[in-house]
Order: sequence, then C-alpha cells, then structure tokens
Amino acid sequence: MPTFNDFYLKGQKPKAKRYQRSDGKGFILRVTPTGTKSFHFRYEKEGKDCYLHLGDYPFISIADARKKYNLVYDAFKHGQDPRKFLFAPIAAHNPTPSAEEPLPTEFTVGMLAEEFLTEWFEASHTARTSYIARVTIKKHLKASWWDKPAASLKSKDAYKLIDKISLKAPGAANNVIKYCRAMYNYGVRMEHVEYNPFLVKFSDHSPRIVPQPKDRVLDAGEIRFIWKAIEEGPGSSEVKRAIKLILVTAQRPSEVSGMLRSEIDGDWWTIPAERIKTEKKIGLPRKPRPHMVYLTSMAWDLIGKVPGWSGDVVFPVIKGHNKRTGKSGEIKSVLGNALNKRISKRDVAVGGVVKKEPYYGLPEWSPHDLRRTADTMMNSIGIDHRHVEMVLNHTLSKVEGTYNLYQYNMEKQVALQKWSEKLQEIISG
Repeated sequence: MPTFNDFYLKGQKPKAKRYQRSDGKGFILRVTPTGTKSFHFRYEKEGKDCYLHLGDYPFISIADARKKYNLVYDAFKHGQDPRKFLFAPIAAHNPTPSAEEPLPTEFTVGMLAEEFLTEWFEASHTARTSYIARVTIKKHLKASWWDKPAASLKSKDAYKLIDKISLKAPGAANNVIKYCRAMYNYGVRMEHVEYNPFLVKFSDHSPRIVPQPKDRVLDAGEIRFIWKAIEEGPGSSEVKRAIKLILVTAQRPSEVSGMLRSEIDGDWWTIPAERIKTEKKIGLPRKPRPHMVYLTSMAWDLIGKVPGWSGDVVFPVIKGHNKRTGKSGEIKSVLGNALNKRISKRDVAVGGVVKKEPYYGLPEWSPHDLRRTADTMMNSIGIDHRHVEMVLNHTLSKVEGTYNLYQYNMEKQVALQKWSEKLQEIISG
C-alpha cells in the first residue's frame, strides 16, 4: 500500500478511466481522465461506500488533506456524520469531536459543486465535457457564490448571475445555465437542497443569451475564391488540406482533422463511433454506430501522402517539441481549433508590417459553414434530401434510428460523386 507524498502523487498520470489509490483506512487519492487529483475519505454508510471530498491536489497539500482526513475519520469512529464535521473549525488541540458539540449543517455551493463534479458528472460524461463543466462552474461561481449556503440561493440570484455574464459572453452564460442546472438537479436528488434556482426561463429576462441559428452558406464565387486563397495563403499543408476536405466530404471538422489511414478501406472511410459527435454520448438509447464516407478522387487528392511520412495520422502535427532542449514531440492529429484559427485570421504583410486580415477578406465564415454549404448545394443540384442527410450523418428520429439499420452506402456514394463534379465545376469557373 503506497504512502502519499509529493513524489508519488506527481507520478500518478491520468488514464482513460477514473482510478483511485489508497493510503489506508479510507484515505483515497482519485485521478480523473482530465488530470484532476483529489483526496477523499471513503467510509461505509448503510452498507454502501460513500466518498467525502477533502480537496484537490496540489491546491491542498498532502499535510492539510491528512489533517482533514484525521478529523473526519475520528468523527466517523465516534458515530458522527463525517460529512458535516469536515466543515467545522479545526481545533488542533482537540481533534476528536465531543458527542455534545453541535456540528455545522450548512452545505455550501462550493461543496455541492465539488461533490457534483467528482462523484457524478465526471463518471457520467466524457473527459472533455467534464473538463469544460469544471472550468465553467469554478470560473463563474467561485468568486461570489462558493461559500454561500447552497439552499439559500433563489431564482433572482440566478437571474443576476446570468445577466451579468451575458453582458460580456452570452455563450458562456448558456454554459453556466446548463451546468448549474444539472448541478442543482443533482443537489435536489441527493437532498442537499430542496429547490433548483436554475429551472427558470432565462431567455425572457436576458434575451442576449438566446442562441442565434447560424445560416452562413458560401456561394459559388466565394468557394472559388477561398479554395485558391487557402492554397496560396500561410499555414501548414495539413491544415489547408483538412479545411478543404470538410467541403469535399461534408463531414464535421473534428472528424476530418482526426482522420487516420487505418480508418480507410479501399474508397471508403469509416469514422468510428467514438469520434462522432452524435454517437459518443454516454446514455445513448441504442448501440453507437460508425459512419461510412465515400472518398472521391477529389478527396483522395487532399488526403494524399506527406513526403517522408508513412504514419497512420492523415493530418499530422508534432505536439510537445521543444526547440530549446531538443526534446522530440509526439505526433498527433491537427486539432479542429487549428482550422478555426487559420480561417479567422490570416497574416498579411502591409508596408513591411504583418497584420491580421480576417476570413480571407470575406464576410465571417467558419469550417462548419463549409459543411453547411455542401449540404445546401447538394440539395440544390437535385440530390435526394434523405441521401444528403445520410452523407452528413444527421441524427435520425428515435424510432427510425433504432429500427432502420440500412447504411445507404450506394446512395451516399452517388451523392458525393455528384457533389464532387459540381465542386470541380465551381472551382474551375
């Protein structure tokens, strides 16, 4: 059994699934896929294992975490509720609680957030979603809400918080609503609170948070312009080819940028379910399914071969390379964010000074708009709408998604071949 020290804790690396280590008698270190390391006291209540969050490492030292552990362990041995005793003032001269001493019962927002994230959310969601939820909650609640009793907050408090955030970042405000609503739903289920202040309709009070549906579709002239501008502009070949392949295949930017050669068999590219936005959700009411995409000659021209590179990654980039120390990096796929950055800002030399020219001189557009453009134009040239939906791998209704297992591969092939011919015609003018 290990003894917790800084050297040991720093050596505990995140894995695909959450795991934990014990220092004895219920003193637990838990490591999540996002890299969060947290101390817990594990004890048994009514025949079930319970976990009490003591703090996150390195924000709390091992010594302080052990002090908290000793207090709650002693409280548990004396038949008291360790969850309540954890937040009592620490009396260094008398760590063992007296049976007559009243224990605090306030359950703060910070306590609710830590328990919600650690005990439920991170176990029920992907590592990336868990990371976003943790960052969002801590960033927007820690300054003003963290130490308040969770049960004391009302709808008006939630309104004020969301209105303040939406003034600067409407998108962030929507994320706060989503994660805080889930957090308080958890609090109600666990009987920490009796009411969820985030169940109200915020759009009536803060109209700025109402998401505006995106409808940007590039016309033929814009497609012809950006195809040439991307090729002649700055940036790596990998990023340029990935951006173009989104338009050619009509697939999601993250799916294209993460393409592997091992996913390709003949002229068919099979995107595994774990890389598909609509298939990798935890709790999907059916078995997740991969998606097959036909690769036209135009797509193959973009996939191509990188000189001197024979690895599995189609659009490789070296991560972690240090020029100063000479440390070699790890070869990974280009991230979707790199595609967004290349499109949103272009380096242009003006009078000897490099300036940023947005969107290649066009009205604002994004990589995902290329997918919408392909969708719109495929429909406009007479391709059956249902076959276009199959190419884009849009979600089917619950009943049809369960019972209709036909892949529509022949129809997808015909649709993408027609779209490739139209795209070639547009580019050539």
